[in-house]
Amino acid sequence: MGLNSRIYFHIFLSFNAILFLAFQGFQAFSAYRTREALIEFQKNQASQAGRDALELTSHPLFESSINTEKNTLSWSWFVREVGRIEKTYYLQGLWFSGESNEYFSLHGDRLENLDINQLPEGMYHFQNEDRGVIIAFSLELPELFQAQKNTQKVGVVLISILFILVMFTVRVLFRRTEKLQEELVSSSRLVEFGRLAAGVAHDVRNPLGAMNLMVEELKELHPLDMETQDCLKQIGKEISRINHTLGTLLVFQKENLPLNQKVDLQELVLDVISLFPNDKDLIRYKKGNGPLTMWGNRDLLFRMLENLVRNALESGAKTPEVEIQLEKKPEGITLVVLDNGLGLSDWKTAVSPFYTTKNYGTGLGLVVVQDAVDRHRGSIKVEMIEPNGTRLTLCFPFDTVPEIG
Repeated sequence: MGLNSRIYFHIFLSFNAILFLAFQGFQAFSAYRTREALIEFQKNQASQAGRDALELTSHPLFESSINTEKNTLSWSWFVREVGRIEKTYYLQGLWFSGESNEYFSLHGDRLENLDINQLPEGMYHFQNEDRGVIIAFSLELPELFQAQKNTQKVGVVLISILFILVMFTVRVLFRRTEKLQEELVSSSRLVEFGRLAAGVAHDVRNPLGAMNLMVEELKELHPLDMETQDCLKQIGKEISRINHTLGTLLVFQKENLPLNQKVDLQELVLDVISLFPNDKDLIRYKKGNGPLTMWGNRDLLFRMLENLVRNALESGAKTPEVEIQLEKKPEGITLVVLDNGLGLSDWKTAVSPFYTTKNYGTGLGLVVVQDAVDRHRGSIKVEMIEPNGTRLTLCFPFDTVPEIG
C-alpha cells in the first residue's frame, strides 16, 4: 500500500481496536455489575425467606404439625405454608432443625431427616432461639457465573475472529482501491498525453512525408553517387524511426481501439522479425504446435511485439540473443520473449512513460506493451534469468481466442 493508504488503514485499525477494547471492557464491567446485583438480590431473597421460615417455626401450629398424624388440619397448614415459601422465593429446599443436630424437610407428603454435614455448600443458615432454618435456592449462582464466564470467553474468541476478518477484508479493499486509483491516474495521464501527442504527431508527419518523397527523388537523380546514396539511406532510416515514434504516440490517443480482428500470432511474429533484417541471426523463433490465433487489434499487437523484440536487442548484451516462444497452455495462449541482457527487475518503473536507461529512445516502448496487454485483458510475468537476461511471459485468456474451424 502507498503511504496515504497505510496511514488511513492504521487510523482505521486503531479506531476499531479502541472500539473492540472498549466493548470488551464494557462487557466485563456489565458482567461484574450483573454478578454483584444477582448476589445482592439472592441475599435479600434469602433474608426474606429466612424470616418467613423462622416465623413459621414460631407459629403455635408448627410443633403440632410435625408431631401429629397426617391429614390433620395442622399438617395441611404446614404443607401449605412450606409450599408457599418455596414458590415465593424460588427455593430448591427448605430445611428445619430438629434434635441431635439433624435437619428435616418436607418432601411430598412426608418429612425426611438429613444430617447437617450432608447438606450442600452455599446454603443460607438462619437461627432463632428455638429453631434453625437452612435455605437452598433453585438457581445456583456459582454455576450461573461459570456459564457467564464461558460465554464471555466464547464471545471474545468470536469477536476477535470477526475483527481479524474485517481488518483483513478492509486491508484487501484498501489495496484494491489503491491499485484501481493508480490505474485510473495512469490511464488519465496516458489519455492526456495521447491528446497532446496526437496534435504534434499530425503536424510532424506531413513534412516527414514530403521529406521521404524528396529522399526517393534524390536517389533516382544520383544513382551512381554512392556517397550520396549512403547519406540518403541514413536519412530514410531516421525518417522511418521518427515515423515509428509518431505511430507509437498515436496509439495513446485511441481510447477504444477495435479488438475484433482475427490475428494469426505465428504470422505476426514472422512479420515483426522481418523488421530487423540486420539482426535476424540474433532472433530465434520457437513455433507452437497448430494454429495460434486470437481476437484483438493486429496493429496494436504488432507494435507490442516489435517493442518487446527491440527492447530485447537493446538490453545491453555484447552479443544480443533473443528467443520468441508461442504456446497454447491451459490458461490461454502464452507469448514468451527471452533475452541475455542486463535484466529488468522493476517492471512497474519500466512501464512509466518516458522512463529509459538508454541514451536514446522515447521511453514509451514498454508503455505500449503494457497498454496492449491491458486492452486484450492479458497478463505479464517478469522473471530474471541467471546469470543474465530476462524472461517476459505474456498470457492472453482463452476468451480472446477464436474457435478454429
